[in-house]
Amino acid sequence: LYLTSAGAVSSYQKISATATASFISGASLAADDAFGSAIAAGDWNGDGWTDLLVGAPGDDFLGLEYGAMYTLLGAAPSPPPSPPPPAPPPAPPSPPPSPPPPCSGSWVSVEVTTDDYPDETYWRIFDGGAAEDVHVERAAGYYTAANTAHLDEECLPVGAYTLVVGDTANDGLCCAYGEGAFAVRVAGELVLSGAEFTSLLATGIVIAGPPPPAPPPAPPSPPCAGDFVTVKVKTDFYPDETKWEIYQGAAKAAERASFTNAEQLHVDTVCLPAGSYELRFYDSADDGLCCAYGVGYYEASAQGAVFATGSNFTASPHVTAFTIENSPPPSPPPSP
Repeated sequence: LYLTSAGAVSSYQKISATATASFISGASLAADDAFGSAIAAGDWNGDGWTDLLVGAPGDDFLGLEYGAMYTLLGAAPSPPPSPPPPAPPPAPPSPPPSPPPPCSGSWVSVEVTTDDYPDETYWRIFDGGAAEDVHVERAAGYYTAANTAHLDEECLPVGAYTLVVGDTANDGLCCAYGEGAFAVRVAGELVLSGAEFTSLLATGIVIAGPPPPAPPPAPPSPPCAGDFVTVKVKTDFYPDETKWEIYQGAAKAAERASFTNAEQLHVDTVCLPAGSYELRFYDSADDGLCCAYGVGYYEASAQGAVFATGSNFTASPHVTAFTIENSPPPSPPPSP
């Protein structure tokens, strides 16, 4: 029994009649020892807890029933077990992976499906055409998993590069020892691919920069004080023999001094103030624009009407006089 300081029973422990008593080392009790036939209570050790003296008159010692007295010391009951510590709070979720840095040039993707001998496959990207300046590579031995798809992506800055793909055994990726292949894309566009090859494969890669900004729009042309003259010329086989000039009196008002593209239509428009003019059309070989050396012609118009044409002429210049009238003012808007 475990007693309080007031003598009340706070807890108890059953003692087996056959097992060794846990409170006396080496002691044992038998049914005829009469353990508990006499009990006395008191605080024998002065610790404030009630102790018991329990008699066992039939207890044996050295084979003789000398009897025994057991002292049971009172003590505070064992404290209840401490509660388990609270579970730690859940770890905060991992932050999302950082996005890849922006690419100042273009992304290059290299897709390789290996054959039975992956360590034989390699590729390199050189800066420019210099074979010693390797920008990025996957050397022989990089690939170790056979018959497996691999993807590498690299950002190439603006510039020119050379891509090479090879196999150290010169038997490619297909088809004697597996069915492999490769494909290289720049900004999603296929630039080189293959499977069966027996020598090094190479191609150039050019990473262009962003297009320059569009130029600002041209300022509007000033209004024409007279009217526009349009001169159309379809050249023959010898365009460099052809030119035209417009004179007002002795002063040259406009010209097209040369042509370079054969058998093409050329259109020029000039603004001429009101007045009298001459169109002078030249062919330095004096064989015109038709028909021995091509089928050419010329045509001039102003104020909505054609005033000069020519094709088969032998005298040069071919001269046509014309007059430019002042353009009428625009009509006023209708009255409301």
